Amino acid sequence: MFHKHTRIIAAVVLSFFTWTSGGLFSLAHAAQLEAKKPKAAPQKQKPASVEERFSKLTEDLETTLADSKADHASKKSRLKAGRDEILKLDVEMRSQFAATEQRLKDAKLSPVILERHRKFVKHYDENLNELRGNVARVENAKDEKEIEVEIEKTHKHLKRVKAPSPHEKLDPDNLFHRKRTRNKLVLKKREELKGDLKSGKHAWETQPRIMVAANGSLVGLLTTSLAATLPTSGDLAETPDVKFTPEITAKAAELGNNPVKIYEWVRNNFKFEPYYGSLKGAQQTLLEMSGNDIDQASMLIALLRSANIPARYVSGTIELSAERAMAWLGVKDPKIAGDIIATGSMQGKAIGIIDSKGKLLSIRMDHVWVEAFVNMIPSFGARPGAGNAWASIDPSFKEQELNDSIDISKIVKFDEAAYLSKQSKLSPSLTYLQTLDDYHSANYQGSKSKMYYLKRIKTQEFGHFMGTLPYKTVAVDSRFSALAQTQRHTMTIGLTDPQSNTRTEITKNICDLAGKKITVSYVPADNGNTADSELIAVYGGLLNTPANLLHVKAVVHIDDEKVLESPEITMGQSLKLSATFSGQGRPDETMETDMSGGIFYNIGLSALNVADKQ
Repeated sequence: MFHKHTRIIAAVVLSFFTWTSGGLFSLAHAAQLEAKKPKAAPQKQKPASVEERFSKLTEDLETTLADSKADHASKKSRLKAGRDEILKLDVEMRSQFAATEQRLKDAKLSPVILERHRKFVKHYDENLNELRGNVARVENAKDEKEIEVEIEKTHKHLKRVKAPSPHEKLDPDNLFHRKRTRNKLVLKKREELKGDLKSGKHAWETQPRIMVAANGSLVGLLTTSLAATLPTSGDLAETPDVKFTPEITAKAAELGNNPVKIYEWVRNNFKFEPYYGSLKGAQQTLLEMSGNDIDQASMLIALLRSANIPARYVSGTIELSAERAMAWLGVKDPKIAGDIIATGSMQGKAIGIIDSKGKLLSIRMDHVWVEAFVNMIPSFGARPGAGNAWASIDPSFKEQELNDSIDISKIVKFDEAAYLSKQSKLSPSLTYLQTLDDYHSANYQGSKSKMYYLKRIKTQEFGHFMGTLPYKTVAVDSRFSALAQTQRHTMTIGLTDPQSNTRTEITKNICDLAGKKITVSYVPADNGNTADSELIAVYGGLLNTPANLLHVKAVVHIDDEKVLESPEITMGQSLKLSATFSGQGRPDETMETDMSGGIFYNIGLSALNVADKQ
């Protein structure tokens, strides 16, 4: 059966429960969004509250005064009628204030809460008196010029006290994401590279290196100092990028904890993606079945170590022919292959070696692969043994089988009339997918790639390690058990109170965040007391509590772990949520959005793709 796959383009998707901020002075009312529930029977619309009516009235007045086409007489008339409506609503407002104060007293709540209520009422009185005075001055103005001045004063006041937008609406085309800088391949003739490893022209090439033969015999490799280097405890340890998750340990066991089978499974099943640094880590790479050289190395190392096989990273400079580069990336143009490698390499440092006519012959690039400490003599890693040598293996390098594209929509068309006549319970898209599956079964048995794949990995299963890497190793930079922090991408989550300019933040590795739930919710502030918690209890929950009385703190959770807490704010008060993406070789990028205190955010962060499971 053909399985449908979906892909989310944006790196970060934000969904939220929304608080609407109503009332002239930011009285907030909660509206909860519930997903995946059957639609309830239509209910009678709840009458608008006095705060909502007050807010709508003042907004209407502000809109009228801002209308450049309306004359002074009509604006003056609307203000007078509006003032009369406000005075009627004021009676209800004051009755509500009195009831609230009595409820707080009866509950014997903290004096802190009563003081907040009284300050709010005082603020209301001051603004109402100012509005009444403004309207009176408009009515008593002696001429058109004076009326215009007083109307403008009234408009500015109404605009200033207008209820703020509950949140900054998110543009689906401008969500949090990391922009990739496009780089061009640097072209050089081979004679220009003589001594270039020591020339200092490229900082990445000036570090101390160990020169090794790329295609030497296995015996030669085993007689070097590498064979005598014994594993350390770090070569079997967990790291931020190498995690022994249940899925990883189960997969290693499924593969018999055999190093060759483990390597061939990763090599033959994980799509290579050209980017720099640790972005996903082993677990997310497993879920997405794709990654760059570092993430696929982490995936392979995690499987090997969980099988109690020592493994480590190796970084260095490699060179591969233009033809092999095209086969690796699945493209048919050597220039495109070179530019892809330059963009995905550390700080774009990749070199194309050309002949005298400018033809691209090969590409040099920085790269990461794996060494596993296994029984190389005589089984080449195929059988368990004492483990007497480090074997170089690269799960990320694999050639691709390319196919010509097929415009399947012209071959298999959707029959709308037939679909409507059958009154199918399936959606049109699922019906069409079923049609495609039927077409495939009838025409492409044993050749699935011709219909569904433009490219796919050419699998290799030798049953043992080859002893050498599938490309020329120009230089080895270093060997290490764990990645340096500079090799990881990070995200800094920040919460800022614009009123006090107070900010709290936390920085996490992207590989620790990808695929996890990142949520923003709220807890009572309770600074030095339990006043806010007691207030919530009296009103039967945070969402039922008058916003002007309640102080909260926004809290960020990663799955169930609390990692960040905002400064103390009032419900409905503006709060800035920011995300800054950082990584070596890329400039920092920050996305920021305004939200009112009380908005619940759920952030889904994808490192590059979205795994089917997620």
